[in-house]
Amino acid sequence: MDQPLSSGFSQNRATQSTRVTRVTNNSSRSARSSAYDKGFQQHLIDYKIYPEGYEVGNGLPTIKPSNLDSIQEALRANRASLSPSQFTQEAFQDFKSKNTRIIFESDVMTTILPIICGDSRIHSQQNVLFTELEPITSTKAVKPKPDLFDGAFLEEINKDVRDDPALRPKIIPTKHHSLPVASNFFMEVKGPDGNASVAQRQACYDGAYGARAMHALQNHGKAQLEYDENAYAYSSTYHPATGTLQLYAHHVIGPADTGGRPGYHMTQLDTWGMTGNIDTFRHGATAFRNTRDLARRHRDHFIKAANCSQNVQQNDEDVQNAHDYLQQQIADTCDNNSGEDPETHDALQSLQTDDDTPNPSQASTILAPEDPALSFATSFASSSGNGPPVGTKRVRQLNSPNNSWGRSSSKSRTRIHINQLASKPSGTEDSPSTNRSPQL
Repeated sequence: MDQPLSSGFSQNRATQSTRVTRVTNNSSRSARSSAYDKGFQQHLIDYKIYPEGYEVGNGLPTIKPSNLDSIQEALRANRASLSPSQFTQEAFQDFKSKNTRIIFESDVMTTILPIICGDSRIHSQQNVLFTELEPITSTKAVKPKPDLFDGAFLEEINKDVRDDPALRPKIIPTKHHSLPVASNFFMEVKGPDGNASVAQRQACYDGAYGARAMHALQNHGKAQLEYDENAYAYSSTYHPATGTLQLYAHHVIGPADTGGRPGYHMTQLDTWGMTGNIDTFRHGATAFRNTRDLARRHRDHFIKAANCSQNVQQNDEDVQNAHDYLQQQIADTCDNNSGEDPETHDALQSLQTDDDTPNPSQASTILAPEDPALSFATSFASSSGNGPPVGTKRVRQLNSPNNSWGRSSSKSRTRIHINQLASKPSGTEDSPSTNRSPQL
């Protein structure tokens, strides 16, 4: 008799525990703000992410991007795929019929969006949670999960660039290497009964992440952040109940105060009733496809610039390392010889210019007979920076016991070299077989 009671009591406690756990988990989830909350728009505004039409203060209108006119012009470019011969009245009627039969949000993605997008080879993905991006507001907000987003292939960004700890959490949205990165075009859709305001808040949130990604790439390698107030990120919404397609641009402006947050502004580009008539559909689909192409040109440009800046920075470091190494070798030799022969010390010191930079051609004249590896370093320092850096292997060679340059030179040998230098006509190469890059 006691056993069933004990068993029932245990089961009751387990049930209560499960309920408590569920309530706790639900409370934890509900604590995170999302676009489905009416307060989410204010949350965005508190972090200086401003929706379309928001008046920043004192009745001032929303700040428009500086390149708005050029964006509008790009959106109007004709597309052959939407010409009367390619997109017919029958095709439009098919689009309307499919739109009428939409029941779920997923139906929009599978039947409506492919018609609006057309045949596109842009790298894109659908419905993926951005788990790896640094929060643009706070950890209390949900992470973005666009219905559609465009971006670059990971391998398009140099490894040194994408591994930059300041840049990576702004451009790499997930751990999946095959998914788009540096995303700057997003789309949010709803089912027929979905809330259009939610879609707009989601688009505002997505677009701010895209604007931040482009700004981070644009300023990669720069000592101070620059804000040109141009829009390089875009978003779109579609609602099948009204057949409404909307496009937005997103741009970032500098902080109002030192150390403050930058501002992210959302600007509506246009709205089209896609089920109204074929001409309106053509205009809307044309603008949509052109916007995706424009977003791709923006990110390709910034990725290329970031890759180039990284290469230039690396080359500059290699040249500087070679120069510093050569300077140290000359200084060490001067110190070693100064106690034995003041004449030799003065001759070596005279090879340096007023700013302590050695003349590469003169230095190599003395160094070439002693060590071809050091002559190579001189040639490297005078080149444009495309050659290989002077590595640790060269250092070991110069300091080896069998190398005459690694130890103090004898007086007679040094005098011979100095005398040879003094007797040579100006511009004469010490070793004709030594290839030397032209000096800058």
